[in-house]
Amino acid sequence: MAHILNTPIVDSQKNIVVDGYGIMQPRIGVNLDISYKTLFTKIFAGAGGTDSYTNAISDIYQDNFQEGIFTGKGIYDLKTYETVLEKQIPENTVLSHDLLEGCYLRCGLVSDILLMDRLSNQIQ
Repeated sequence: MAHILNTPIVDSQKNIVVDGYGIMQPRIGVNLDISYKTLFTKIFAGAGGTDSYTNAISDIYQDNFQEGIFTGKGIYDLKTYETVLEKQIPENTVLSHDLLEGCYLRCGLVSDILLMDRLSNQIQ
């Protein structure tokens, strides 16, 4: 986030990030021990575990438009987040805020960082 090329530049008229990135989207992995526990995790988790060579190394939107797609887990520039999104999305008005946040804050893909999703930790 701290690299000079990633510094978010906010258009004060539009109130959106127009250059740099307010959010960085890493690759998301799923713990191997939960990727096979339910039909849901079998379908959506893929093989599970960490396979650095076959996971996201590129993204068509990032490659062509210098902007990624935010999926809800990432690294935020909190000052920019608060500045841009304050009072922009009224509470209980949208089902999924991730795509909206990505549109306002401009998301960059960082494929060399991997976050492990523990969403299925509660699945028995």
